[in-house]
Amino acid sequence: MNINLKSIVKSFTQSENLLLIKISFFSLLCFLVLTVIVILNAGQINYFDNVLIINFNHFALKHPFDLMVFITNLGSVKWILPVAALLIFGFLRLKRFREAFFLFMITGGAGFLTVMLKWLIGRSRPPINFHLTNAYWYGYPSGHTVLSTCFYGALIYLAFIYVKDKWLKVFIITSLNILILLIGVSRIYLGVHFPTDVLAGFCIGIFWTALCVLVFKKIRNL
Repeated sequence: MNINLKSIVKSFTQSENLLLIKISFFSLLCFLVLTVIVILNAGQINYFDNVLIINFNHFALKHPFDLMVFITNLGSVKWILPVAALLIFGFLRLKRFREAFFLFMITGGAGFLTVMLKWLIGRSRPPINFHLTNAYWYGYPSGHTVLSTCFYGALIYLAFIYVKDKWLKVFIITSLNILILLIGVSRIYLGVHFPTDVLAGFCIGIFWTALCVLVFKKIRNL
């Protein structure tokens, strides 16, 4: 039986692209549904948000956990943008222009999407007495969550395709996924976001990451 390696690779690539399209569409759909529910001020969502944020805040005040502040800072603009800029500069020096563009597109796009969505939706932050870190402007979606999902998601994809050592690849991908999750949790723990702000951040972050990976896959083949 003759095996056409080229057709197998092509078939795998097409199925991978289809999966990315499905992930992107489903994430955007989840974000839109969640946003409509939040805008309509549905009672159950309000109850869910308020109960969780109050319980998290009470626990945080009784058991201060400085590591959460450190973790949340790893999702901040002040951390991610300089690191992204250094990586982009490094890729440019290595003449890896596609990778540099990929990081620029995913990080810059995440920032732009966050600003526009916060401005359009205009949801206030939790009205609790003690925010355990500084936070400004609107809260929906969580900017830290969107930015960290996109930036660290890009690093996960780059590690997946370029890191050859199996166990190192597993370690990097697992660690970055845990970091993304912890950054989202830290925003609720510190009292600066409702849980739905963070869920929306994950949704829009996954949407944009999947879309950018699709574009990157295309330009890698040029």
